[in-house]
Amino acid sequence: MVFLFAINVAICISAILENILILVAFRKVSSLHPPSKLLFECLAFTDLGVGLLHQPLHIASFTLHKNAKTCSYIKLASWIVAVTFCGVSLLTLAVVSVDRLLALTLKLRYRQVVTLRRTQFIIAILWVGSSASGLVSLYNGRISFMISFLGTMTFITISTFCYITIFIKLFHHQAQIQGQVLNAQHNNVGNQLNISRYRKTVSSALFVQLTLVVCYTPFGVERGFIATNRHVSSFAAQVAWSLVALNSALNPIIYFWKMREVRHAARTSTEQLCCRSRVP
Repeated sequence: MVFLFAINVAICISAILENILILVAFRKVSSLHPPSKLLFECLAFTDLGVGLLHQPLHIASFTLHKNAKTCSYIKLASWIVAVTFCGVSLLTLAVVSVDRLLALTLKLRYRQVVTLRRTQFIIAILWVGSSASGLVSLYNGRISFMISFLGTMTFITISTFCYITIFIKLFHHQAQIQGQVLNAQHNNVGNQLNISRYRKTVSSALFVQLTLVVCYTPFGVERGFIATNRHVSSFAAQVAWSLVALNSALNPIIYFWKMREVRHAARTSTEQLCCRSRVP
């Protein structure tokens, strides 16, 4: 348990620092469509919330496990925070997949249909719904779990459908390009460049989603065992919670790796911060 405690402290610090840097970097990126950038900022903010709120509560449960009553309150608070922030992450990723599909299918109409105000409204609904789901656990933990389970299934269904459709359309688009003559390809350079940038954003979103699925699956299994009144060892439960927290520290690395504009902005912000710290 001491090892898990140390790991969780490291994850907490990493998640906070990395996501603050990524949020600052996103503010400096101008190449992304504002609604799309807002969705990625929302994901980074939820990861920051996990590091700032959920992880300290989770770590506190390590140190106060001998005090059963206090520990139960801390675990309840940790669960509410986890359901709220993780629920927003799941549903936002589903919205990101829909956003990427609309960008491919609507083409020139995309910027008219997907506006910043509409995206802000959708994000507000996600926060209200996830917060309500978390607060339901104060009344009935089993109902809260069922709501979370339904939200997860909705996320998986929507995201899977959108990405399968996206890859089918991209495959057909690639086949059309290969069948074009050289002159037609030359006249279509601008469109190809846009498709290239689009593929990068799809790839980034897909990596974030796959990482989330890998990190959340053990937690979902653990919650499923508890819901069916099966025994789960304390160590296994702590590992499952730790993986959920680890996801918040891994996402900024994916943004840095897959998004060149974000990587450049993050480096610039870091260099500026280092320069300011050196000034006497």
